[in-house]
Amino acid sequence: MRLTLLIATLLSACTTSQPLRTTVHLRDVATHAPIANASVSSVALDLYMPTWHTTLWLAPGATVGPPANPGAARTLTNAQGIATITLAGSRPNQVVISVNGYHSIQLVVETSTNSINRPVAWITGEQPPPVAPATTTRAMEARFVADNPTP
Repeated sequence: MRLTLLIATLLSACTTSQPLRTTVHLRDVATHAPIANASVSSVALDLYMPTWHTTLWLAPGATVGPPANPGAARTLTNAQGIATITLAGSRPNQVVISVNGYHSIQLVVETSTNSINRPVAWITGEQPPPVAPATTTRAMEARFVADNPTP
């Protein structure tokens, strides 16, 4: 059993993750009005072997899992507050959404092969601490939907 699991893990490390076409809906928290021309960018996160942990096959700091596909993406929302972006499947993706007049959103979107695992509802994400006095108190929220979810 352990040998089978080890072989499956090693073989999966030889292939790339599959792209996951995702629709992002963006709206104002208070009014629920769609937000146009917002920048939506993502970076696929790699999983690493902790530096304190050594194994027979992987050196400390080695990447665990298949390479990200795509590694990063960027798009803008349309007049209806909707954008289509391709995330890397089967891994976490760091997503940042920003537009003038609103606090930016930073969050991790967890994907599987054909679906979004988290978040599954409207989310405001983590708002970074301001480096200067805030010029706005307006907040936005986003929802992520896989275009071809697993049944």
